[in-house]
Amino acid sequence: AIEALTIRSHPHLQVTLLEDDTRAADALVEAFRPLGIVATPFADSDALREAIAHRRFDAYVLDWLLADGTAAGIVEEIRGHRAHVPILVVTGALMADSEMEKSLLELSAQWNFSTLDKPVRPMNLANALKQMVSASRG
Repeated sequence: AIEALTIRSHPHLQVTLLEDDTRAADALVEAFRPLGIVATPFADSDALREAIAHRRFDAYVLDWLLADGTAAGIVEEIRGHRAHVPILVVTGALMADSEMEKSLLELSAQWNFSTLDKPVRPMNLANALKQMVSASRG
């Protein structure tokens, strides 16, 4: 006989992942799952734009350099819908391009987002996301 049954829910973070390298995106989606993060991958800005209008995510992870340019437009659009949602931009181009680094630094201050260099370890990325979401809710 069962005297009591307790069900506890540990809500997972719902994040987007804008990454045009599908293998990298799939690897992050799988790595995030056991860390309590459900990542929805998007391969291009247009697909993400459509989702922004209809879904609310806890945070956004955006690759800065995409096949069709940078993620600047999508950051601006996210900020237009949700001014304080955490955005984390990842890029591997900073070491090679000091002008891009300066530009990204200025934009991150203007639009309130954080940056990480690629390659980034999934656990470090997950920890950064959890801290950012916790701070935004606190």
